[in-house]
Amino acid sequence: MPHPTSHAPGTVSWADVATPDVAVAAAFYAELLGWDVDDPDPAMGGYANACVDGRRVAGLMPLVQEGQPSAWTVYLATDDADRTAEAVTAGGGRLVVPPVDVADLGRMAVATDPAGGFFGLWQPGTHTGFQLTESPGGPGWFELSSADHHRANTFYTGLFDLGVDQAGDGDAVDYTVLTQDGRMVAGTTTLPADHPERAGWQVYFIVTDADAVVASATRLGGTVLSPAVDSPFGRMAELADPFGARFAVITMMDAPSDGAGSGSMGS
Repeated sequence: MPHPTSHAPGTVSWADVATPDVAVAAAFYAELLGWDVDDPDPAMGGYANACVDGRRVAGLMPLVQEGQPSAWTVYLATDDADRTAEAVTAGGGRLVVPPVDVADLGRMAVATDPAGGFFGLWQPGTHTGFQLTESPGGPGWFELSSADHHRANTFYTGLFDLGVDQAGDGDAVDYTVLTQDGRMVAGTTTLPADHPERAGWQVYFIVTDADAVVASATRLGGTVLSPAVDSPFGRMAELADPFGARFAVITMMDAPSDGAGSGSMGS
């Protein structure tokens, strides 16, 4: 049950969901994944942190502009947001929000990669990011679907000290893994031609019973985008919350048999 206190540059250190109703979204994820969600902080624009066993696992925030879709955003850790932001544009990406301080919490920027993938940068201050990972209720994997994920790989490995391993056969299954010091940190794959809406980064949250969580999601107002299926890494499903924000859940092969994210609260 990892309890990270810092995150290496280039790894996903945080994720949050932008939503039209933080209270409704908080209730959905709290029951589905076992989160305790803080009261939104007016000083931070209504931002709220979600925790499991007192450790941060994700954030929720109101939409900030008209027409903005409800969606999850991943943030890549950096020691220098300004320098990394310059590298984003030099590498063919686009800055959506230039680096800006978020009180004493950290310094952030928002960008898109050359293939259109939307992501954030986070230089930590007092908010160091995830405090619980690879455990029920917390994030366990991150994946980028892109029309040209090999181009995206070149971009991300140019920003950070990351490697790339081919996991699929490169033809029928073109799946690659971004690595750091031999450790897998994220997956990248070709965007299905018949599912353009799946473009971008996706967060996988650990649960102890994927089927129970799928059943609970529909009862709670969510949508099942892909039903639970077995994979070499565990049983997983793709869902959307009541406002359409896409995310995935996975029961890892060695996941514990109890705890948050079991789905038992809603099954």
